[in-house]
Amino acid sequence: KISVVYHGLDHERFRLPSGAADEKRTLDVKEKYKITKPYLLYVGNVQPRKNVQGLIRAFASMGDLANEYQLVIAGAKAWLVEDVMSEIADLSIKDDIIFTGRFEDEELPPLLWGATSFVLPSFYEGFGLPILEAAACGTPVTIADTPSLVEVAGEAGISFDPNSTESIAKTLKTVLTNTEKQVKLRQKGLTQVLEFTWSKTAQDTLQVLNNVYEKSVKKS
Repeated sequence: KISVVYHGLDHERFRLPSGAADEKRTLDVKEKYKITKPYLLYVGNVQPRKNVQGLIRAFASMGDLANEYQLVIAGAKAWLVEDVMSEIADLSIKDDIIFTGRFEDEELPPLLWGATSFVLPSFYEGFGLPILEAAACGTPVTIADTPSLVEVAGEAGISFDPNSTESIAKTLKTVLTNTEKQVKLRQKGLTQVLEFTWSKTAQDTLQVLNNVYEKSVKKS
């Protein structure tokens, strides 16, 4: 009674950067949001289920490595944001935690192109489309080991326990300090996203509708 149909991905919008124009777009976005170091990128609203607090704690716990990076949190401040802001109030690295707020749609690919790694620490997600968007842009993906995220990422993501600050920090350190791991995640990501197209979504949806119609005709 249940058929799973995956979302698609806009492969023209989310792709590898190409040429001077894309390089300029990336530099412009960095300048706009005062991104001056290599950075980790989270994309999504700031709300409890997204586990932004857990990500901040993990980033802050990375010691000297955290000083080499910035954490960019790209998305609107939704609700219970006060808890997140109080989390960073006394941190020595608080100036390296950047909240973009709502950003323009065209800024998302450049934000992804410039990131050393994309991280999605959510306790749960309905699907996890940002994983595919990041992977298609050639950005190594780190994710919570929640079922929907692991299913979408496949071998293209390296996962952690979202309830453990230590697990998140350890995984981020692995990606940030291991160039070989970054290359493998990038390669696997570019392969993984080929499975997700809006054409396939439409075809699979049509197949479900046809199957239902055929069964109804047989019963009648």
